[in-house]
Amino acid sequence: MIQTMKIHTVADIDGFLRYVIFDLGLGWDFHPDDDFSAYGKPDKDEARFTDEESEELNRLIDRCFEVAEKCHKDIYKLTLDLQLTIE
Repeated sequence: MIQTMKIHTVADIDGFLRYVIFDLGLGWDFHPDDDFSAYGKPDKDEARFTDEESEELNRLIDRCFEVAEKCHKDIYKLTLDLQLTIE
């Protein structure tokens, strides 16, 4: 799934953030500034993502920042708006 993601629009950013927050289950723990290699598995002392996955996720979030800036959108607000929908 990760390798097929492309970030070109605000809708793409929304899709990526939804994937990270909901599908990957990072929820309220997710912050756009955090390196994905820093996320651990819940209740375990091991990384949640492989080095390759972390590298790809970091590349994608960096792209989200670039597109958000070009579109005059605040990635932090986009993230928080989604997190506020967590039940």
